[in-house]
Amino acid sequence: MRNKLSKTLLIIIAIIIGYYLSGYFGYLYNLLPNTYNGAWIGSNESWSTLLGLPLSLIFFLVLVSHKFVFEKKSSVLWLISPLLLLEVGTDISHIYFPIILILIGFALNKMIRKIFIRNSNPSITIK
Repeated sequence: MRNKLSKTLLIIIAIIIGYYLSGYFGYLYNLLPNTYNGAWIGSNESWSTLLGLPLSLIFFLVLVSHKFVFEKKSSVLWLISPLLLLEVGTDISHIYFPIILILIGFALNKMIRKIFIRNSNPSITIK
């Protein structure tokens, strides 16, 4: 029970962090060539936040989910598949950007696990 609660809490924290940092991901997305401006939705900041929300959720869910919550990569991909379908439906010409975010998230997750989580079976035991 405690393990499921901590995993659920980790997913919720990733969603909250993704929500608050979505403006930065939207800003990065607007730096890509052939992107749209936010004239019809309000200011450019609100447009950046709207575009960056799925991107930031993809990145942070991949970052915390693989090996911390799910053991398989396929489970993580099922978790972010609705967000990827949203990206494909809205702008297929920039589909490489979420894929790059997924790869960066997997790589950072692997580095974090190597740094902070030590081998559980050390070769030398201290008595």
